[in-house]
Amino acid sequence: MKMVAAARLFKAQKRVLEARTFNIETERILNNMLKRGADINDPLLQPHEKNAAVDVVIFTSDKGLCGTFNEALLKEVARFMTQKNGAIVSLFVLGKKGASFFNRKKISVLSEFTMVQESELKKILANTMDSLIERYLSHNSDEAILAYNSLEGTGRFKPAFKKLLPITFADSDQEYGIDYIYEPVVSDVAQWLIRQRLKSTFYLASLESQASELTARMVAMENATKNANDLIKVLTTKYNRARQYAITRELIDIIGGVEALK
Repeated sequence: MKMVAAARLFKAQKRVLEARTFNIETERILNNMLKRGADINDPLLQPHEKNAAVDVVIFTSDKGLCGTFNEALLKEVARFMTQKNGAIVSLFVLGKKGASFFNRKKISVLSEFTMVQESELKKILANTMDSLIERYLSHNSDEAILAYNSLEGTGRFKPAFKKLLPITFADSDQEYGIDYIYEPVVSDVAQWLIRQRLKSTFYLASLESQASELTARMVAMENATKNANDLIKVLTTKYNRARQYAITRELIDIIGGVEALK
């Protein structure tokens, strides 16, 4: 299982890096448009006056044998929900482990997807994102958060929370130094870019979760193999000692019998 996870991890890491690049460049273009005076009045950029309802999308795994991958994230989600005391928290859960966790806790889940095939994943992510946007625009939610394991490097990951809605941009001093020619109009270009950034952010969270799961499984299987080898050494030592003890007792009995015949 470690070898399989390691083989799949290389491809997963490459996909994460490519998605991160697209996400960063899309945000940079939008930042430049705003700094150069583009009038963008998309409602997805406007925060609501109140923060009484929060949607949380949680990415977990369908299978186990991956160490603390799910437990650490779900623990942080539970803490987040406690901090949002007073707000209505609606959960969208991807992964069997997350769904089982909230079922055991008797916490209702608005939507859950388990044992999703790779061919169906993009469609499910797109439908979920459309649902989040619709809920935000209709004021059924005031905020949308992505909860997932962020890939920090080979063998390292950590729980992360990223705000999806309303859309915010990180401060950046990097500019292209040029203005743009917009076709057909600025608002249409901006709206398309905003939707693309939402899609890329949502898809990136899914990719990072998958890569982190493979990392966790690879580390867990390596530790399991090491622990099994250590246990084999301990049991082999105990077996040899018991065998030696039995042989020694037989020799003592034989020698005692010989001495008794003399």
